[in-house]
Amino acid sequence: MRRVALELLTSDMVLARPVYHLNSILLKVGTSHLERFISSLSKLGITHLYVTDRLSEDIILEDTINQETRLHCKQVLFSTINALSSQGVLKTDLLSESTDEILDEILKNTSVLASMNEIGTSDDSTFNHSINVAIYSLLVAKQLNYPRVRAKKLAMGLLLHDIGKTMVNQKILYKPSRLTKAEYEHVKTHTVLGYEVLKKNDSLTELSRIVALSHHERLDGSGYPNQIKGKEIHEFVRIASIVDIYDALTSERCYHKKRTIYEAVASLKDEAVGKLDSGLVSTFIKCIAIYPNGTMVRLSDGSTGIVKSQNPDLPYRPVVRIISDPLDRPIVAQDIDLAVVREIKIQEAKYMEE
Repeated sequence: MRRVALELLTSDMVLARPVYHLNSILLKVGTSHLERFISSLSKLGITHLYVTDRLSEDIILEDTINQETRLHCKQVLFSTINALSSQGVLKTDLLSESTDEILDEILKNTSVLASMNEIGTSDDSTFNHSINVAIYSLLVAKQLNYPRVRAKKLAMGLLLHDIGKTMVNQKILYKPSRLTKAEYEHVKTHTVLGYEVLKKNDSLTELSRIVALSHHERLDGSGYPNQIKGKEIHEFVRIASIVDIYDALTSERCYHKKRTIYEAVASLKDEAVGKLDSGLVSTFIKCIAIYPNGTMVRLSDGSTGIVKSQNPDLPYRPVVRIISDPLDRPIVAQDIDLAVVREIKIQEAKYMEE
């Protein structure tokens, strides 16, 4: 399968990954004649689909966690937030069980690099973000050899790190244009508001709560709400800051376009100079696929290809299926391993400009 922009869909392509809206499936795997849905999907903020066609039928996208586990976690998180909004009570028992399910899968999986493959509408963004950053944090925890109990505390903190955003003005929060200074100060209150809610839940530890309070703090003291810096910032918060920034950069938001993974990683490296923990940034980068399977790429020789598989120790040099020449003329597909063919490299991920 491969990731294709809506405007490039053709009649021979079949949907390879379902499309979600909150807890429901909009389009099922196997749906054909996808061009029928371009207009409606665009209105929902969806720009790409995962499809299978003759060029990509044997390309496999490996999930960090399976889709059933992810959907179940989203359902639980959705009901948890709704219950808080309607009843004023935060119950985390089911969320704790869902976190265990995710943790079990990550601990069992020894090789897959993080690649978030779900396609959802813009209404899914808050829940997708919370689940994504929790998964990323567990991958880092695994790299750091955290005991299971400690890893779970970190993940619970990430799943609930933005709970305070449900308590700020939603029109300001999702304003598509630049915020005024007053509006930005209002949005910043979500950290303290979230922390205060989490303090009322006895099943959560302080280690989980400080993720909500401090995930916008920075090592140089330029963050908020308390401008703490350096060694004052707990390792949980340092991890949370990294994965929060990364997922925000690689997600479509009302106020910015998503970046490629390569671009997001470059931004993290820049932020690591003074603001983020550079060692933890390096650890995180080891956990992700820079060019996930199914990504359309332009190579340094001008040809176009689809990433077929990964070389875990060389994340910038995967195996690529070449599908067109430097003049964009279709050719008989051929696979090249960039770990072997060193004179060629990936120039850019094409899906951002399709």
